[in-house]
Amino acid sequence: MRPPGALAAETVQPLTSELGVETHPALSSDGRLIAYAAGGGGGYGAQRDIFLRGVAGGTPIRLTNTPEDEMAPAWSPDGQNIAFVRSTANAPCEILVAPIPQGEARVVGRCSVDSTTRLAWTREGELLLSDRPTRNSVRRIRALNPDTGRMREVSSPPPNSLGDSDPIVTHRGDRVAFRRFFSYGVGDLYTAKVSGAGQRPLTRNGWKALGYAFAVDDRSLVFSSNRNGDSGLWSVDVERPAKPVRLSLGLLAFGHLSSDQHGLLVAEASDYGSNLFAWRPGAAPVALTNGNTNDWDPDLSTTGQLTFISNQNGGSDIWVQRGEGAPTRLTDLKANTVFSPRWSPDGRSIAFIAARDRHTDVYLINADGSGLRKVTSDGAARDELAWDNSGDLLVPTLRKTGWQVERIDPRGRSTVVPNSAGVLTIKSAGARGLYAVKQDDDRLWRLEPTGAVLTSPLIRVSHDTAWAPTPGGVYRLAGVPGGETVLRLTAWSGGSRDVQSLGMFGQQHSLAVSPNQEIVAARVVRDEADLKAIRLARR
Repeated sequence: MRPPGALAAETVQPLTSELGVETHPALSSDGRLIAYAAGGGGGYGAQRDIFLRGVAGGTPIRLTNTPEDEMAPAWSPDGQNIAFVRSTANAPCEILVAPIPQGEARVVGRCSVDSTTRLAWTREGELLLSDRPTRNSVRRIRALNPDTGRMREVSSPPPNSLGDSDPIVTHRGDRVAFRRFFSYGVGDLYTAKVSGAGQRPLTRNGWKALGYAFAVDDRSLVFSSNRNGDSGLWSVDVERPAKPVRLSLGLLAFGHLSSDQHGLLVAEASDYGSNLFAWRPGAAPVALTNGNTNDWDPDLSTTGQLTFISNQNGGSDIWVQRGEGAPTRLTDLKANTVFSPRWSPDGRSIAFIAARDRHTDVYLINADGSGLRKVTSDGAARDELAWDNSGDLLVPTLRKTGWQVERIDPRGRSTVVPNSAGVLTIKSAGARGLYAVKQDDDRLWRLEPTGAVLTSPLIRVSHDTAWAPTPGGVYRLAGVPGGETVLRLTAWSGGSRDVQSLGMFGQQHSLAVSPNQEIVAARVVRDEADLKAIRLARR
């Protein structure tokens, strides 16, 4: 079979321009209508509803109007119904189907564990979604029969991966494409028949694909990625192994994609930014960074030095700020992702995790930017790390048996911490020791040399909000009625109080607290996403 001619983006036109975010575009097969999710923005957890409008123009029709976050619309094969996802805090998501142009939506199924997913219809009328069948299993692609509620398994990811997500189907409805994550920031595109047979990779270098859609002939998969260091559109041949080819477009940050059967592609075009703010209880937040990009994941040393992640130079890298001076970049890794920078107890070095060349490992770098070295070399998936007071690193690591904590000494030797199964995140409370949360568990654990022990009295923290343990208690960002965020302190004795209101402050980013109670967190300063119509053609 001859390879298809190269795809090119001939025209790009705005489709929506409302304030807030328009996400998850879903084109009808004839390209006349588009369904999408829209809301006020503000970062993770913002509430959206489902809208419908004509591609050629017209006033959008609101299909849903509820307090829950609703997203990921998908057209049925006959174009008579739209399925969508309803996400509720601390509960598995619901799958609903609504008749078009109007009618009452009905719940046809529920996720077993996960709170969100993406949907795709097969030609047999099943709904593909991503979910974990049980809390101890890996996320995979599943097929829901909307008439009977029965679920079957489609994909079979390895047990030491982060699993499969975001299914889409060909225009014929007979083949699925999905994303398989091997660790945070490392994923590849896979394809299979909707039965699950014939699973194979389409990309092999680990760069994330934010959105993807099949071209008109179902031969090429178009996807958005930052695989060259900047966001752009790429395509890969579905039928034969080949390297992805960049399309003649690469200036906008594209997210979810949708395509019709006539060469129209609709893409999310996002403008998102977060800066770091510092404050002391009772004082107003003060901006520490004011760049036009993203700064996040802060950590403060015992002497008040700040390290954080920023993409000011394109990719994510380690930066430091000392006193009132301008931030300085320490690394130029050209990595898929970098996260969890943490100061050593003596303030002389920073440990962090980076995903490069499909491997996720722990790195160390001196505070002046010298001495970069890789501490681990197995490439396993890892989560937030922490130093203990002896100078060892404690790192949650995913093995075939699940998550466990590994202790790494200054010579790089690794041992497993007993009784640490399920631990995902570790944070230091200074002289008070280390605290952790486990997968699918909002209880706070103290990490002892003999393993994890529940705090007493019991303290709960959410995986979806920022928190930091300190000698005086646990600080966390919490939402209150009206959409505002407060800084809340829970003492180790169990009592809680709201320290101060922060206004419209995103809740999900990392929180850092210095010994003198200076607090640093990332605040969303821009969150806009519009839909763009792109006309694709073969050269």
